[in-house]
Amino acid sequence: MNGDEITAEREDGLCIVGIGASAGGLEAIREMLANAPTDANLAYVVIQHLDPNHESLLAELLSRHTDLSVRQVSGGERIRAGNVYIIPPGVGLSVSKGHLDLTAFEQPRGLRRPIDDFFESLAIDQGRFAACVILSGTGADGSAGLRAIKEHGGVCVVQDPRTAKYDGMPTSAQNTGLVDLIRTPSQIVGASQQYYAHSLANPKDTKLVKTVESNLDDICGVVRNFVGHDFSGYKKSTLLRRIQRRIQVLDLRDAEEYLQHIRSDPQECELLFRDLLINVTRFFRDPEHFEVLRETAIRPLVQNSGNEDDIRIWVSGCSSGEEAYSLAMLVAEECRELKRSVNVQIFATDIDEQMLRIAREGSYPQAALVDIPEDCTVE
Repeated sequence: MNGDEITAEREDGLCIVGIGASAGGLEAIREMLANAPTDANLAYVVIQHLDPNHESLLAELLSRHTDLSVRQVSGGERIRAGNVYIIPPGVGLSVSKGHLDLTAFEQPRGLRRPIDDFFESLAIDQGRFAACVILSGTGADGSAGLRAIKEHGGVCVVQDPRTAKYDGMPTSAQNTGLVDLIRTPSQIVGASQQYYAHSLANPKDTKLVKTVESNLDDICGVVRNFVGHDFSGYKKSTLLRRIQRRIQVLDLRDAEEYLQHIRSDPQECELLFRDLLINVTRFFRDPEHFEVLRETAIRPLVQNSGNEDDIRIWVSGCSSGEEAYSLAMLVAEECRELKRSVNVQIFATDIDEQMLRIAREGSYPQAALVDIPEDCTVE
């Protein structure tokens, strides 16, 4: 859906909230939706890890605890405010032009990421009118999709891990550094409504945008003093959009109030810093580009190198390291195929120390490995 279509679709102010949960998630979902108002411009889509061999009773169980209309998805439904849509067992779910589509899983059970997949489709289809919520569950499903929601301008909410029966998914999401709001389940709907009350304003012609523009240099100066990086030369439209998001998340009136807040709160400087970076990455992201890189650069480099020659590769802005490791796998595969024994050094840099720590450890959740082609392995 392009920007014009999203604007046309938003005369009713509909915002779609994707809810991801796993073990212990039923209690959290019930608590979240128990007092959700029926007249708010929010629709909810629940993605839970379900046993494909058993019928789901989730819709029936939830309907007893909320005044919202609850239904299991059969495919093709147009998403409407005041409704809760439940994923069926054994299939994935995606959004296309505001409609729900059932999808077949390509991965075996255990490697499936239904929450990530749904969040990513929701982000692409709905842009800033998408929200994701990650509740109780084990593993890391949802963390990659959360990055996509943030990249496309949506809002990311996570259950406070201290209140989760299983804190694996909320903690993994929180560790991305991209979460906007951390709340108990009963607080999430209210916080989402508050956020969208701000963000539904015209982003191009409001007092808020004008106050951000007039305080932009001062805000960049505060970030530079606290974080050590100068964003004054950053793309202006991105700066304005990201600062406006932080003001909306904090429920502040304008940029003057935000400037006072950020001056007294170094943690807010860090959060804005992360909003500006948005480390969106995964193994072999944009696979067609990696294939071009293999054919036009990596293969010729290896082919034209003699045994014991050196190849050096630099990955700038490496984020949490998946791109650097993807390149390492491609080079290793070409060396095997071409029977070359080449010394390879890959340098990876980033201004985000938190992401670099993840990259150095090289430890990723099992669900992230599904993006790696079967023939790309490093011995």
